[in-house]
Amino acid sequence: MNIRVRVIKSIEEKLPKIRWWPWRNVRKEIKIKYINIIDRHIFTVFSTDNMEFYLPLRIVDENPGLPEDRVFSYNDKLLIEAEFYPDYLEALNGNEDIVREELKPIIGKPVSASPLSLETTNIVSKLLLDNRDAVVVKSYRLLPKVEMEPLMFKKLALENYKHIPVLHYLYRLKDKTVSLVTRYVEGRGDGGYPFWKACLEYFRNRSSRGGLRIGLAGKLGGIIGELHYLLNKPGDKGFFGAESITGEDIESWIKRLNQRYEEILEVMDNNIAGIDRKRDLEKADFWRQLFEEKGKIVVEYAEKYMKLYQDRVKARIHQDLHLAQMIYVPRGEDFIITDFEGEPGRSPEERLMKEPVFRDVASMIRSFQYLSFMAYREVRGGTIHGIARKLLKNDATWQWRMRHSLSMTLSYISSIINREYLHGIPRGDLTQKYNEYLLPWIIERALYEILYEAMYRPEWVPVPIIGLLNPSIPAYEQVRYK
Repeated sequence: MNIRVRVIKSIEEKLPKIRWWPWRNVRKEIKIKYINIIDRHIFTVFSTDNMEFYLPLRIVDENPGLPEDRVFSYNDKLLIEAEFYPDYLEALNGNEDIVREELKPIIGKPVSASPLSLETTNIVSKLLLDNRDAVVVKSYRLLPKVEMEPLMFKKLALENYKHIPVLHYLYRLKDKTVSLVTRYVEGRGDGGYPFWKACLEYFRNRSSRGGLRIGLAGKLGGIIGELHYLLNKPGDKGFFGAESITGEDIESWIKRLNQRYEEILEVMDNNIAGIDRKRDLEKADFWRQLFEEKGKIVVEYAEKYMKLYQDRVKARIHQDLHLAQMIYVPRGEDFIITDFEGEPGRSPEERLMKEPVFRDVASMIRSFQYLSFMAYREVRGGTIHGIARKLLKNDATWQWRMRHSLSMTLSYISSIINREYLHGIPRGDLTQKYNEYLLPWIIERALYEILYEAMYRPEWVPVPIIGLLNPSIPAYEQVRYK
């Protein structure tokens, strides 16, 4: 059996159990499109179902501490994903088919490697250098048709945006970015950490001034405003840059709203059909009926206010901006954005779409709602269902998230108010009617979250439904739960 056949057999056997494989527990026949063996490294690109995957492997004598489902068998040796071994960068540099683009050289040599997470769909590992610095290697297993993240990282790095990790290298194989290397950011949790601590204190002691981080929320608004400016500077064209919104854009966004509403009901029905326990069935049915009854009204509101964007401006935005996409750095109380892959549930074509800049602000408002819900549950105790039922009648989280959302939003508006080319909204509307421009995107984002939860974590569905029916801005009284 030649090496190519052995590698294919080893990969096919292990793939169904790996987190990044799109077809969990399903074996697929793969076709090797590229293979190159350099010393103890095997670089492969393979395809299946019109998708291309990049999988670099390293031959090792023993498991370096990875879970068994991440270790491939290979004759009397083992194969591991090469990013989890310290000589991966050396091997990349030694592969003549791979082109390295250098933005800032690394000083030091990797001496150890470890995964930052094994639960992501792309590979993220930390390499410790011999000078005690560290870098992060991110590799794309499913090679994206739209290289959204590398394009945005490079653009922001060249613009000296201070709220991303330092970008060292981009590695490309056959015109596809397969890996990028950034400086490791030493932080304390994700971007939600300081707000989580404050929110816990707020619910434990309502009179505590320490339960609010209004100024920090305002700082986030400025960070987002600068992000949008640098992604859409005057004169930028193509993937970057601002453009006029057309009637077709608005029709497309409204169509998306209605499709998501229908998809949510369908997924909820499928979930209910698979529930045996009566008590669980009653819970699922309650949220399904509530969403069907109130959700359509909310979608109609979104359609109405979406039409305000006629002849306004769309731009390149983050698209999946939330607190967990950031690292909180206590020194200087700063935030570093680490992920620019776009919204996971979108098709490649949808990821290319530009949208109003307020869409990112709406996503952040939704993030504050998730955080405050979970903080309230942490303090009060109980199940997600039980807490959500309580908040339906009297949402104790609303004031906290409203105040932080408002601070962030007003700071954001202040940062973009003189850049009308970026949003196309008259100054008076921008300062006095921002709620009307935010509302359709808060609804759109909440619908995405409900669909995601229904598909992957059905017990979490009540969380975004609460935010849909009671957003952090004055909205629609007739959808309140009575």
